[in-house]
Amino acid sequence: MGFDVMPKKLPKQLRRDQLLETALSIVVVEGTEALTLARLAESAGVTKPIAYEHFGTRDGLLLALFKQFDDKAAAAVYAALQPGSLPVREIAATIAEAYVTCFVSSGPAFGAILSALAAKPKSASFRRKWREELAEAILQLLKHQAADTYNASRETLIGLLGAAESLSESAAHGEISKPHAVATLTEILVSSLMTEPDKTTRSTNR
Repeated sequence: MGFDVMPKKLPKQLRRDQLLETALSIVVVEGTEALTLARLAESAGVTKPIAYEHFGTRDGLLLALFKQFDDKAAAAVYAALQPGSLPVREIAATIAEAYVTCFVSSGPAFGAILSALAAKPKSASFRRKWREELAEAILQLLKHQAADTYNASRETLIGLLGAAESLSESAAHGEISKPHAVATLTEILVSSLMTEPDKTTRSTNR
């Protein structure tokens, strides 16, 4: 029996979204080893060519799941930030909270997908490209919302996103607590982005 039986005709994007939801269900219940395009088609109640049309290969399906996780994280960051000028520390804390929360809510599935992709050259290229795009988006966010000076380059932010992934994965697996992951990521972001010690924090502690 499949996880979900879908109508025969759906708009392409809706069909893709539902296939990804079914694929994630397979990962959660059976693990990534069970996830193939044939298994996905069977569980979704569609023909194999439909699954191949959307993802091409098993690696393509895993990459689509990875991108879905990261897209949700990016959307959560932007949704959490209020319009207007904000201190860099507040921006960093908001990014950390939204990013970690998104992946913790996804549970261990995110880590399992990362592990399945770890040895894939195409995955490494895809993740580099995604990090570059998100780093550029964060730079634009800082440019328009940072109330104080900051010191950030695209290369620095690409490295920071790697740390964000690692901390989020550890929190999702229960290896560290979510508050600890958020606090650690916040401090990493602040120490990397601030041009000097946080003036707000210094004045408060006097």
